[in-house]
Amino acid sequence: MKLLVIDDQEEVGELIGEIAQGLGWETVSCTDFNDVAETIAREKVDLLFLDYFMPEKNGLDVLTDVRAQQLNVLTILCSGMVSEIDFNRAKKLGIYMILEKPIGIDRLRELLMEAESYLTQSKS
Repeated sequence: MKLLVIDDQEEVGELIGEIAQGLGWETVSCTDFNDVAETIAREKVDLLFLDYFMPEKNGLDVLTDVRAQQLNVLTILCSGMVSEIDFNRAKKLGIYMILEKPIGIDRLRELLMEAESYLTQSKS
């Protein structure tokens, strides 16, 4: 399974990537918000872990770009201020889960295992 983490806080992305790798996930990174869809398609990403509040675009704007390319990647949206998220828009974009930061390491492991199980079942 491949995970793409998009977070404007580099250390958060690195930590999520390390935890995922410890569970057997391959991780890829993307530094340009405009290249997310291309990276997902090229790398055959299974799960997108997407921060909501970022300097250039919010997570739902990024996901709108991804969906416009007809890429259906399982997406977890996270934010330190979940109450600011447009839940209707998130639902329309097919968000798998919305998480509030900070996320504990044990909880993150659980979520990655749940996502892997979900992806495995949906592919069979």
